[in-house]
Amino acid sequence: MRIITKSIFVGAAALMALSLDASAQCSGYTYYPVSQSIGWETSDNYQVLNLDASTLTDAAKYPRTGAEDGKADNLNYGTQTLKAPTGDGVIPLPLMDFQDGAYVESGHTYDVKFVRCVFAPDHYGSAYTKVEEWGEEASGKNDACTKNDNTALIGSVYAKKGFIELSRQSAPEGEPANALCGYVQLDNLHGVEKIQWMYSSTSWKRGVICEVRYGGEGEEWMPSRIIPSDVNNYATFSEQGYEFEELIGADTEDSWEIPVSVRFRIFDCDSLTFAAEKDLDASERSPEYYYKNTSSLQVVRIHQIKVFSALKGSQMAAYLPESTGINNQVMNKFEIQKIGSTISISSECDVEIYGPDGQMVRREQGFTISTWGMPQGIYFIKATSREDGSVQTVKMAI
Repeated sequence: MRIITKSIFVGAAALMALSLDASAQCSGYTYYPVSQSIGWETSDNYQVLNLDASTLTDAAKYPRTGAEDGKADNLNYGTQTLKAPTGDGVIPLPLMDFQDGAYVESGHTYDVKFVRCVFAPDHYGSAYTKVEEWGEEASGKNDACTKNDNTALIGSVYAKKGFIELSRQSAPEGEPANALCGYVQLDNLHGVEKIQWMYSSTSWKRGVICEVRYGGEGEEWMPSRIIPSDVNNYATFSEQGYEFEELIGADTEDSWEIPVSVRFRIFDCDSLTFAAEKDLDASERSPEYYYKNTSSLQVVRIHQIKVFSALKGSQMAAYLPESTGINNQVMNKFEIQKIGSTISISSECDVEIYGPDGQMVRREQGFTISTWGMPQGIYFIKATSREDGSVQTVKMAI
């Protein structure tokens, strides 16, 4: 059963694909599409999870921010001390089924992991609080193209109540940059078509990273979206907030058993780069590959996360206890790796290569597959051993 027609999804995907290059009212600035443009409430699949930070009101379960309002952070940046302690834990959410034209709870729950976070279910974001509650001006006020007051770019995060604030304390000397930074993580989802999410910060040009992992624990995290801090064309409206959509493409039936994990982190707390460009010569990398480090440490706030899947909640629940690898067939029987422009497999296999839209782009047989002439991007490599029929599916940047 599908909820709306495929054409609507294709239109939404096309809009999102164009968003990175889009410009609107002012030249030289990147305006991401607002929620209505990317179909925030629509999909041809099921909305199985909806994490809305405004509903997380249990103070005993979710550590509350020590800030008095949405424009102030939980961290005192001068002393690097917290106004209230951060916490780790899980957010149990109902997995949703779709019956008689409406969503109902399936009776199964899914735990969203949070690490070093505080919660503000009754606070609005920084820009809204400044403008609407305190009569102040939001950041970017000196340029009509960059005003963070929901006028230069209109979006839904501005007046959205509730957020999860990720800790952004500076790391102790000798520790990794992200040692005291927080994150939100969803592990081992199945049949995922796309993830939609809202974020904001307490100042303009504050960045965030969304990472995706295909396969179980130990598989590589790959950046799905990087919004660098202090890059005007990318993080300009972070104080009023952005809505984003990540097309995952694991909703085809032969991909349902692949566990997909998603993680949201602060940009300046890591040194991740675009996986598809990290091996390129510097002259061949896109300008977005580089970023300017920031000395300020304003936070990142997650307001809402939605997961759309080809599986209803009760169907996804059946996969969760076995979500420890890429699929339920023989694992690690053979290796798949990319060497230069060649995919090398340690066993003779029938190989199918799928694009991010789930469409097969190539089928071959053997130990090696040339990627010569294939457009640069992310692909799924499905290999079936001709020896014993075991199957492995991996995600690979080509």
